[in-house]
Amino acid sequence: MFSMRNEGVMTFCRTSVVIAFLFGLTSGFAQAEGQVVQYSAKFLCGVPLPPDHQVSPGIYNTSINIHNPNLQRSASASLVSVPIAFKKKAVISLAEGTTPLPPSEFMNDTLNADFAEEVDCDIIRHLLFPNPQSPSPQFMEGFVVILVSAVDNPRVPINELDVVGVYTGQPLSSAGVTPNQVSLEIVPITPRFIAGPGTAVDLPDLVPLSDSNGSFCRITDSKPPKLIVTIKNQGTGPAGASTTEVSFGVFRKVSLPTPALTSGAFVDFLVDVPRNCLLGLGSRFCPTKIAVDSLQQVTESNKANNIAAVKCP
Repeated sequence: MFSMRNEGVMTFCRTSVVIAFLFGLTSGFAQAEGQVVQYSAKFLCGVPLPPDHQVSPGIYNTSINIHNPNLQRSASASLVSVPIAFKKKAVISLAEGTTPLPPSEFMNDTLNADFAEEVDCDIIRHLLFPNPQSPSPQFMEGFVVILVSAVDNPRVPINELDVVGVYTGQPLSSAGVTPNQVSLEIVPITPRFIAGPGTAVDLPDLVPLSDSNGSFCRITDSKPPKLIVTIKNQGTGPAGASTTEVSFGVFRKVSLPTPALTSGAFVDFLVDVPRNCLLGLGSRFCPTKIAVDSLQQVTESNKANNIAAVKCP
């Protein structure tokens, strides 16, 4: 149950798959005129050779997936495909003290609505070393930078893309490749909003609220007691619907559908406490955590304040 108010004012592992937060990242609010959305996706490509072991010995590959989610409904309620234009470049990272290499030139690209493409290691090498006669390093790491400008996309109300990095690695030992050890990691790339000249960007900031003493141990006097969880949008822009997760260690995880919140608004939840945690909420026997926007559904001005630990005396 909840009520709403407004305040006025790649680790290698044996045959393993690690998948993290594979969800769309669009916020659902119009982009400010002149604003630029930037994505910086890490890449690792190739085989690091001694003595230049920037990372663990292995075979590394990167695939950065880009999807255009901008399907609009026309006046007749039919879906209309709206293409989105963007630019992409690659920037290589070198060890401190090494003469840096310049980033590649930006490459212009366009995706129709609901179409997707990938930027893999071959494309990254081509961006950085367009001359096929030029030697390229055996191993590269750095960033692929993607820019989406509102100026280039006047027909698109939300100039955002779904950008996800897919990383695979296979360790190398003195005997060669270990065939049964493969690592896969899938990571969504969070957009950064850059205001154009004379524009301001209003973004939400969802946080769990504590009591006046800074404690998140807010328990009702009812029997059985319930944990009070309050989520507030302390940002300057509205937040779309999201999901809050409350975890009680190994005993239970509760997903709370959190409604859209305007700036300054907050919502209360009453969460049942597992019987195993009644006498040790937040202890090492029942570590308790509140995670706001656990599915990464909302673009916020600050993601660092989304998680709070509940510790009761």
